[in-house]
Amino acid sequence: MVGTITWGDTSSILSIVDASSYSLVENTDYTLTGDTLTILSTYLSGVASPPSAISLTVSFNIGDDYQASISTSSGIGGGVRPRF
Repeated sequence: MVGTITWGDTSSILSIVDASSYSLVENTDYTLTGDTLTILSTYLSGVASPPSAISLTVSFNIGDDYQASISTSSGIGGGVRPRF
């Protein structure tokens, strides 16, 4: 899953936490390059049994948290494909 962040006054992500209270680890579960946040397939495949939905709370250094919901479906070969 790839998303673009419009930073505004915010300059960094403090945390990304899923519904089971797991804190995602940068460069293991997600990457952040400029204004692009990518949730990695290694994280998604470990928590998603298609079809399912994953809820994430993204906390920034300034401003409100962002609630993201990712729906998944089976891909060719049984992989996980995120749907927005």
